Amino acid sequence: MDDRPTELTREDIDSFVLSLMDKEIQTHSCCKCSKEYIHDSYGHHIGECDECWFSQFPKEQVQEFYRSLFE
Repeated sequence: MDDRPTELTREDIDSFVLSLMDKEIQTHSCCKCSKEYIHDSYGHHIGECDECWFSQFPKEQVQEFYRSLFE
């Protein structure tokens, strides 16, 4: 197994952007609050938007999770 970090090239990024542009963004309605959310939310597997999904966790735990994304 290779432990080196993945190196993204300009071609990789251009290819990714083009593939995103070719797809239509799918929205869904939250089963709890009825707000529309995009497909890749954390709670999508149970039909919830991120706001409803994270409401089940303590506020401090949610803040810690979001902070970890930026560290």
